[in-house]
Amino acid sequence: MAAVALSALSAVWLIAVPLGPDACALVLPGPRNCFTFDRLRAAVAPTVLLIVLAVGTLLAVILAPRTPGRAAAAGALALALAGVASYLVVAWIPALAYVT
Repeated sequence: MAAVALSALSAVWLIAVPLGPDACALVLPGPRNCFTFDRLRAAVAPTVLLIVLAVGTLLAVILAPRTPGRAAAAGALALALAGVASYLVVAWIPALAYVT
């Protein structure tokens, strides 16, 4: 589970924030997802969510002595899905890309 959490956080902070989208619209001002500063601000909430999910899963595994495997599997799946969603939210800032 630590590997899933670290890979999700790495995808957000090492790929989405510094690199972002491959192409941006040729309008001035550009969409928010074209600027690293906006992707930095957008990465804070997903990072907190990923950390809370990882800690919550760890606590669920510790506190559920009868079904720790199920709790770990469910937590790892939720963490992986949240990691993919976090990457997309940070890289492209959907629905907010053209809001000024």
